[in-house]
Parts: sequence; C-alpha cells; structure tokens
Amino acid sequence: IDPKCQYQDGVEKYLVPTDAELDDLFSTGIAMDEIQKYFRRIESKQVIFFIDSCYSGEAGGRTFQNPNYQKRAALTDEFLTDLAGEGRVIVAACDVKEVSLETPDLGHGLFTHHLIEGLKGCADRDSDGLVTINELYEYVYENVSEQARKMGGSMHPIQKGSIRGKIFLTQYETEEQKKTRQLLADAEKLNTQAKEAYQNGNVDVAYGHWRAVLELHPDNEEAKNGIETIEKERREE
Repeated sequence: IDPKCQYQDGVEKYLVPTDAELDDLFSTGIAMDEIQKYFRRIESKQVIFFIDSCYSGEAGGRTFQNPNYQKRAALTDEFLTDLAGEGRVIVAACDVKEVSLETPDLGHGLFTHHLIEGLKGCADRDSDGLVTINELYEYVYENVSEQARKMGGSMHPIQKGSIRGKIFLTQYETEEQKKTRQLLADAEKLNTQAKEAYQNGNVDVAYGHWRAVLELHPDNEEAKNGIETIEKERREE
C-alpha cells in the first residue's frame, strides 16, 4: 500500500523476483511503473517483453502473508495496454484472472518452458529455420493453454501491441539443414581420402571416393576436377 504511487487504488504493483525481500520490496522488487520508465528510455524501434508472472495471489498463486500486501491483480489489462503500442509488444503468461502454473517436471513455469522450446525451433511453422514473434505466440498459446487444461488449470497467454512486418526472434538449424551439413562433412572427408589415395597411386580408390562425394555434394569442384583428371589420364593411356 503506497498512497504516493501513481495508481488510483493506492496500491503499488511489483514484479517479485525469487530473491526479493518481503520487507523491502521497494529495493528488491521491480515496481511496475519502473517498467514503463525502462520502455521510454529504450530507443529501439522494436521491443518485445516476455513476462512469466501470476497476475493474482488468489486460486493457488504465490502471495505474501503481510497485512500491507493485498491479494489482488498485480497486473491489469489497462497497464499492459498502456505499456504496449506500436513497436512495443508484450507477451504475458496468462490472462488477468488466471494463475501462471508451474510444474517440477519441466523445471520452469509452463509459459517459460514452451517459450524456450518455441525459440529453439518448435514454433517454426513454415520450417524455414526462422522463428517470428507471431509464430512464437501462436505456438506458446496453443501449448500452454492445452497443458494447463490437462493440469486442471486455465492459462491463456496474451499479446499486446504491434510491430510492422515480420520480426525474426531466432534462427536455428532445421533437420534438412542438419542433413545437408552432415552430407557436406561426409563429402569433405571422402574428398580428403580420395586425394590421399590418388597421391599414393591408388587411382581406382580415389575415383570411387570422388564419385561418392558427388553423390553427396553434386557441386563439389574438387571431386569434379579429380574425376576429370583420372578420366583424362585413362583416355591418354
């Protein structure tokens, strides 16, 4: 309770880190109005803010047993709307009257778990190796709401604000790219073996290796040149 805060209800809102001190939230918590100040100071044209936090201490949410702390919604829809805007996107773990669920099996809250998995590539719907903010939100929303329902709870991540165009958050290696990289590595290994065999006079072995290289990597110039050299020598013989 803080009559000097900016909120009409006289209650200051805080994000509460795991190491916050209950008797000194002013120094160890993060006042929500400070978040607005941070946003105003950031000169980037695009800012994306993910927040995995309960809105309320009710219905199983963690809270403080202290007469000065009220069990009420710490974040409001209006606050997020004011914080977001053009070039400012907020993605929160759940809706205003919901609780952000956690499970020891995942080692995170549901939101953070699926957020991380999505950024790793699970959210890439078109399999282009890039994860956009829209792909990530859709993936997180679907998986968090479904898993929360199976746990007997209710979580529906929300997104506020807008950004023009596509915003790519992460780039990862797709299965196809992994396969291609492995093929190129195999081709390079065979190419090295082919050159060594050729230098040692094992022309047939070298020729076989280079043929195998081209099957893996048709554009490999060293393999093409090696085969051409051997075939030329054979014609001359």
